[in-house]
Amino acid sequence: HDAQELDTDAVTVNMRGKGGRAALHAAANSGQMGIASTLLKRGAQTDLQCDDGSTALHLAAAQGHALVVRILLRFGASTDIRDAMGKTAFDLATPSVREVLPQPALLELK
Repeated sequence: HDAQELDTDAVTVNMRGKGGRAALHAAANSGQMGIASTLLKRGAQTDLQCDDGSTALHLAAAQGHALVVRILLRFGASTDIRDAMGKTAFDLATPSVREVLPQPALLELK
């Protein structure tokens, strides 16, 4: 899809397809920073979860798309969400993306 073709209606931007994925999930998974940016500016929900619990941040991090990760973080994507396997985006991130993501807080044992 060309960014100019995208509907400006946030409801349409957040429509889900197969596996509960929205357009932002597809853009994040394939590293399409320009499309991801346009979707976010038009109201795409950063923390919308697919059927497997993945967010766009999980997908971008796992695929090593550091620039997409940065823009998702800039738009307020949560780093605390866990997918169906209990993994955060940091858990799934490639080494280069781990440098971009904030380190998860270590739990203090009492």
